[in-house]
Amino acid sequence: MLDPFAHSSPYFFQRRDRSDLPEINLAAGALATEYFRRDLIPTPLPVSETSSILVLAPHQDDETIGAGGTLCLAREAGADVTVLFLTDGVVTDQETPYSATQWPAVREAEARKVCDRLQARMLQLRVSNITCDVSLEQIRQLAAIIEQTRPDVVLTPWLLDYPPKHRFANHLLFLADRLVGLPDFTVWCYQVHNTLFPNGFVDITAVADEKRALLGCYRSQNRHCHRYDHLAMGLSAWNSRWLPETYRDFSEQYVELFATTSREAHLHLVERFYLPDLEATYEGHPAVVRAARRVHHAVMTRERA
Repeated sequence: MLDPFAHSSPYFFQRRDRSDLPEINLAAGALATEYFRRDLIPTPLPVSETSSILVLAPHQDDETIGAGGTLCLAREAGADVTVLFLTDGVVTDQETPYSATQWPAVREAEARKVCDRLQARMLQLRVSNITCDVSLEQIRQLAAIIEQTRPDVVLTPWLLDYPPKHRFANHLLFLADRLVGLPDFTVWCYQVHNTLFPNGFVDITAVADEKRALLGCYRSQNRHCHRYDHLAMGLSAWNSRWLPETYRDFSEQYVELFATTSREAHLHLVERFYLPDLEATYEGHPAVVRAARRVHHAVMTRERA
């Protein structure tokens, strides 16, 4: 809700009433400030030494927005890359030339083109992007993919990324571990919609043009939703301010940022910040809140049984 300040000056300002903002979102906003940046020294991540990567992408394009350059470098280093798209790609809240029944095929074709260019295996969980309902079988499928691929690194959206469905990806990872147990891996949380708390970076300057080309594959999104190709490259350029002095020059540099941790620590953070209040975690988004409660109850009941 936007409220005007009193007209005590010739200027008109607006401020956002944050009295009803969930604590988790206050944390996300605080971490985005320059105050926290002063105490952070991100280190380069060992992409060339990573042999297997699994990417959890809530939607078809999140993987490229957040980590497209990193995936290009991983491909060049010979890593085995798998991209798992979680939702079915249906879009209903924009005026587009596609119907709800046409969207999945459109976005799948675009995603397949991206994965082909990355020489990556493409998998789909096909969770409804409308109802967000997730079955126990889909949780098992997620766990089975992780068991089969045995990734060194799992790329997943930043824990406090604002979109509810992005946070849901981390919740599903937590539930997969609770339901059947997961092998060990390192988590690299990537950036899509808001500033994260980075402790790792990847200099993607050498593959910036390739990332731009990958983003261009998602024509349906760039034309009918947002110019994500433009926004993502701008974000990568802005991220170059995190480069240590030894990396900086006066050329056009591009960086992808990550918050990295162990599997155990990541799942603990999900439990600590997400589970006490799902309504707050998912910003009151009715479909996600309802789906999260339902599948969480199903898994935890099954676990106790």
